[in-house]
Amino acid sequence: MKLPTRHIQCATAIVFLLSIIPLTGCHALDVRQWTSQDSWYSPPPPSAILPGSLRQITPTAVTAPNIAPAESLLASVPAVPLSVSQAKAWGYQGPESSKLYLVRAVSLNEGTGAFRVTLLPSADIVVTHDSLGHYPVPMKRRPIIVELDSPPRNVYVTCSMAE
Repeated sequence: MKLPTRHIQCATAIVFLLSIIPLTGCHALDVRQWTSQDSWYSPPPPSAILPGSLRQITPTAVTAPNIAPAESLLASVPAVPLSVSQAKAWGYQGPESSKLYLVRAVSLNEGTGAFRVTLLPSADIVVTHDSLGHYPVPMKRRPIIVELDSPPRNVYVTCSMAE
């Protein structure tokens, strides 16, 4: 029985592709987005994300000279209330509010992305940074300031990178 030319061409292409896979090395299969994971990274359980529209807030990243003191406030807790004067000193430029919180966040390529806070039911929040990049990089801590209606019950912290 003679095989059609199309089948022979497909079989040849498959054999060729399978033969070059070892030449590409392990890097072609490496899908990590980071080289090291920070202890602040704490993704939400799958059950926490509900379908439908959830409210999102754009937070303010703490300014560079104030990152270390802000990180020290978040050493043992994921969020702390902030006074308006403290928030303004650390870069907050929004309206005055008594409901400002300093919250943990992590990023990969901060300059190519943005932070966002998603409000979940039961006063849980998901802090996310989405960025662009071509290869895995270490996670970096970045405290953020956000206005919330009530103190967060659980703070989930994630980041991602797209090419």
